[in-house]
Amino acid sequence: MPLPKKLPPLAELAKETGDIVRAMRPYIIEQKDWEIKADGSPFTPADMAAHLHIKRRLAELYPDKVVISEEDDKEEQKKALIQANKDKDRFDTDPLDNTGGYISGYDGYSVNIGRITGGVPKEGAVYFPEKQELYYTENNKAYLKKGDREPEEISVRGLPIRKPLQVAVGFNEQNAEYLEERGLHKDEDYTLNAHPGQYRTCQIAAGKCDVSGINNGQRGGFDSWDTAGPHAVLRAAGGDFVTLDGQPMRYGDTTKLPPHIAGGVDTLKSLGLMDRQVEKAARVMGS
Repeated sequence: MPLPKKLPPLAELAKETGDIVRAMRPYIIEQKDWEIKADGSPFTPADMAAHLHIKRRLAELYPDKVVISEEDDKEEQKKALIQANKDKDRFDTDPLDNTGGYISGYDGYSVNIGRITGGVPKEGAVYFPEKQELYYTENNKAYLKKGDREPEEISVRGLPIRKPLQVAVGFNEQNAEYLEERGLHKDEDYTLNAHPGQYRTCQIAAGKCDVSGINNGQRGGFDSWDTAGPHAVLRAAGGDFVTLDGQPMRYGDTTKLPPHIAGGVDTLKSLGLMDRQVEKAARVMGS
């Protein structure tokens, strides 16, 4: 009997962390053990436990690399970002994404870790503890491990575009107006699939959905720690994020991200959402 496939470091770390926060969840919900941050989002002891575990393990695994976590204070984030822009290499993590769903009993919360090199997410892992689904990259390929099963390579759906197109949207962001602008009509040409933010991207990477709605974020937009892990998985699966002007989304001197659309590269091109020349130039430059 063959030995189970060994997970790469980021995938192993995401799973370890997810198991920690899942074990803490019943007590936190029972005791209502959380506070509300300035932006209106909840914060629990599980957020801090996940943050500390990821920071400690990444420091052990990659002692010379910068780590930017959502749970760092603003000054730490600022200093880390300055150093990361010098190094052109960093890890971004949202240790416990969708804490609101976590304390409400939903299954869409996740652990997200991504490595950004030269402004591009090159490695990543996203783990959904309640779903027991681990999405990750290894050697420029994307994989999904479900429960105790062996990992399977995943990829975005290719051409021709299926009909109806499967569009991943947020529960409060059912914004796929750009499809109507391209002559597509809801129900006839496309249907909406509501998922939490990071699961949308992973569903596209696995070929279950084709493209996302416009991702604006619920509290002033997305940050790099929200997307670095799932974006890396999507790129390894044959997709990308594009900004509303058709350019591949890249990470720079701020953690704030512009509104963007996720999809398979061929699908984005076919819908006129990715500028072919811009995308080609980005690929030639190694990004």
